[in-house]
Amino acid sequence: MQRISYADNIIYQENVHEVAFREGTIEENEDTYKIFGVRIYANNCLSIASSNRVNDFNKLFDIALKNLKECRTRINWFEGEYYTGKNKFGRESDLKYLKELVKNIATTYISKGLKVEVIGICREILKEINVLEQGSTAIEHRILYELYIYPYTLYMGRIASTGHFIVDSSINGLYDKASNIIDESLTNIVSQLNARKLNPAYLGKWPVVLTGNAAPVFYHELIHLLQGDEPVKLRIGTMLYRELNIVEDPFYPGPLQRFFDDELYPAWRRRLVEKGVVVDYLHTRTTLTPGSKPGNARGLFTRSKPLHHQLIVGKGDWNFDEMLEESKRCIIVRNIVEAHLSGDYIRIIPEEAWVYEKKRDSTTPVKIYEIAVPLSKLGEVIVGLGRTLHERASFEKNHLVYEVAPDTLIEARIS
Repeated sequence: MQRISYADNIIYQENVHEVAFREGTIEENEDTYKIFGVRIYANNCLSIASSNRVNDFNKLFDIALKNLKECRTRINWFEGEYYTGKNKFGRESDLKYLKELVKNIATTYISKGLKVEVIGICREILKEINVLEQGSTAIEHRILYELYIYPYTLYMGRIASTGHFIVDSSINGLYDKASNIIDESLTNIVSQLNARKLNPAYLGKWPVVLTGNAAPVFYHELIHLLQGDEPVKLRIGTMLYRELNIVEDPFYPGPLQRFFDDELYPAWRRRLVEKGVVVDYLHTRTTLTPGSKPGNARGLFTRSKPLHHQLIVGKGDWNFDEMLEESKRCIIVRNIVEAHLSGDYIRIIPEEAWVYEKKRDSTTPVKIYEIAVPLSKLGEVIVGLGRTLHERASFEKNHLVYEVAPDTLIEARIS
């Protein structure tokens, strides 16, 4: 006989409206899907059943219960408290404004001699979780606006391109963010076309100023080492840069504000790094360690993973020019192609980079294959934090995440 400690049922629905400009054509597409699910925890096992066709919770419950008999992996589930309430995030707007925004952005790029693909999305999400036998019901209604911009050009047989992804909870917010990136992408493309290979004699250790999207990217990779389910983590008490403060903040005025996570644990601000010291990890109800709490579960129809929703890195007191003047010569990186953890390094592949030389007070675009940040020396890597904050949205394990981080001066290896 299975003794059920926890059971819930879930309804998840998305309504997606897409407006796209591709090769001179405007496209509009709509899609709606709805998923029903059941989660059961019994005898230290978690079983999940879900379907976009079966909407009978009793049938899904029977499937999940049957699968419990085949469970061989034992996990602990922290019962604690469960959020009850109904909330809404984001503002509805007439979708004609989304269409106008896409057309205006495309027209602006074309007028500057570039080709471009622009995709605007209004995503309406309804999530309802009911905890059986406990009377807890949490409902979240969320409206998100997403914008994907891919400008490119062909010049003397070479292709230069860049990409931008921005998210906001309102059309007006999307307008404001989009207006700030057009000049940036033009500068990026010109820099790519003019970039020259870095002199091989200069390869090695460099001061690197991470700005724009590159600053949040660095902390995005760093935070993987603070996830409660990862086998390789920074130890609690590890000392990083003394002025570094990192918080997973569900109440920050960003697009992913929330009152509960995917395991129905009430939202709270989790301090991960405080005054340079690692003080906590991201956790779910199944990854807890003594002295910590859940609250960062992402995933309804798989075993939830501890991921951030909104990661906020506190700003410092350096201005950008002070970072450049700290050394005779440094690398500036604003956008990246890719970043990942590999071995003992955070590896960052820049989309654009410049060499700044203090003596000449000049910047020169260069091609850099990789910036490698050694994990074993993270306590020595960060040199300074800036006053200017940059935001970035991206997808991690198919979940949207949002990060805010300041300009950051680091020491890293260039190749």
